[in-house]
Formats: sequence, structure tokens, C-alpha cells
Amino acid sequence: MLAWCVMAVFILSSLVKGSPTIKLLERKATTSCDNFQLAGQDYTQLKYYMTGANYEFQFGAFTSPKLIDLPGENIMCSLLDLASGNCTRTQECWCEEIGPGEYHFTYNKTADADTSNYTVLMQWSGYLDHILRSEPYTFHEVYT
Repeated sequence: MLAWCVMAVFILSSLVKGSPTIKLLERKATTSCDNFQLAGQDYTQLKYYMTGANYEFQFGAFTSPKLIDLPGENIMCSLLDLASGNCTRTQECWCEEIGPGEYHFTYNKTADADTSNYTVLMQWSGYLDHILRSEPYTFHEVYT
């Protein structure tokens, strides 16, 4: 019984210490034709801020936030590289550690037929089956 009480206090204090946060900071999109994007010419850039790792939500290769599509069938990018556990650094997905346990994540996507009216969001899955999500973003319609 005492072990359960100690574990409960540890978990609760860990949850209070970190306040997991995902914020969509910036949305930039070029539109060459009214409110439409031209494939191969226009782009969308999304910038997120993440902080607050704790007992449940952690920054690890497999546990870090991921950019997913809706309804959640595809992972577009992971904050941290699955092989190394370091910040992801590709042309489309760019992670930057701005402080201990604080990250900026930028997603750059050139318009193509696959992004037309496509919706994405950042999702952080916790150990206790809790899920933290950013607000969703829907790409502009794309002319090919």
C-alpha cells in the first residue's frame, strides 16, 4: 500500500512540474492564384512550440511529438529522429532545441496535389494513453 502511495505522489508531482504544451505559432502560405496554391510554386510553412515534458509526456525518439494528418493515418514528421533521438533536420521538417526541454519545429511543404485541402496537426502521445494535440491546419486548395 505504501508503495502505491509513493508512486502516486511521484506521478502527480511529475505531472505538476511539467505542463505539456504544443502551440501553433505561425502559419505562412503563399497563394499565387486568388486563394489557391499552384503546385510546385507555392509553399506552406507551419511553426510550432513544444515544452513541458514530464513523467507522462517525454521527449524521446519514439515518444516525442509527431506531425500527423487527419484522421491520423500518416506520420508526416517526428520532432526527434527515430534513429538518433536528435532533432529532425530535413528540408520539410526542422527541429531546433531552444532551451532545456523546449523546442521549435518547422514544417515546410511545397504545394502539390497531395496537400490540396489536407489537414495536419502536432500530436504528443503520453504513457497513460493521454494525447495532446495542437490546433489543426488545413492546406489551401492546390491547382496542378
